Amino acid sequence: MIAPNRHANRRPSDCRPGRANQGVHRGLCRVALPIALALTVVVTAAGCDITVKVPLTCNIVGSLFTQRIRTVTSPDDVPRGGTVHVDLTVHWIDGRSEGTVRQVELTLPLPVDLASIDDVTFVGTDLAGSWTVAGRQLVLTFTGAASELTVEVPTARITGTVAPDARTGPLPWRTVSATTYWADHPDGPFQSRCVPTDPSTLLTNTNVI
Repeated sequence: MIAPNRHANRRPSDCRPGRANQGVHRGLCRVALPIALALTVVVTAAGCDITVKVPLTCNIVGSLFTQRIRTVTSPDDVPRGGTVHVDLTVHWIDGRSEGTVRQVELTLPLPVDLASIDDVTFVGTDLAGSWTVAGRQLVLTFTGAASELTVEVPTARITGTVAPDARTGPLPWRTVSATTYWADHPDGPFQSRCVPTDPSTLLTNTNVI
């Protein structure tokens, strides 16, 4: 079971190294995603780099926006009880307004066969990141003061441990289940909450061997 913690600061998917090209192994990453989703894939010997464009439903405007989410997972194959790394970059929701972003909260559902989240560090300067685990969810919180027209949420570098009795095969990482942000707009305080239109959307898989 993943214990609460707080710190500041293959079938659905196959990522297999293929033929060497100028010292970098590249292969095919097969992901079972709806055709409607925009998908960018780069595969190297170190793991799989996937960007998915996820349709959103927001409390203010309904289902008008989308959100690009990039995951870089490594290694490609992880043994039971092994360590997995996921770099998660959640780009700003398509559609920006004038204002100052004060806080962003992202909720990421965790794979069932992940035993623990051991560490999360952040790369980016627009906002400061912190994290906590609540049940089977990783909650990422970013605070500061950044222009909504240009703000980018820092990348979260997630380190976890696969359960020693994990099932072999794909360990699925699903899309962020909620994006909430608070901002100061010219007409006053503003809050928006967006959820994926399809919560089961797959971002990537880790392969457990």
